[in-house]
Amino acid sequence: MRSKKQPTLALLVIVAVVAFVVSQTFSVITERNNSERLGEVRNQLYPSLELSTINRGLLQLIEN
Repeated sequence: MRSKKQPTLALLVIVAVVAFVVSQTFSVITERNNSERLGEVRNQLYPSLELSTINRGLLQLIEN
């Protein structure tokens, strides 16, 4: 005799596995999108930041 709890437990396990797979897929997609955005920001802002740092150093030399 099968108890009524076995199908319920199996359904619960299936739902948990599906939820885990969905959450991991979402995490991977989000990580890739964030990496792309970070690369774009680095390519756009890093040269400006580097020039600003150089200019600040030159201004400090002029002031002294």
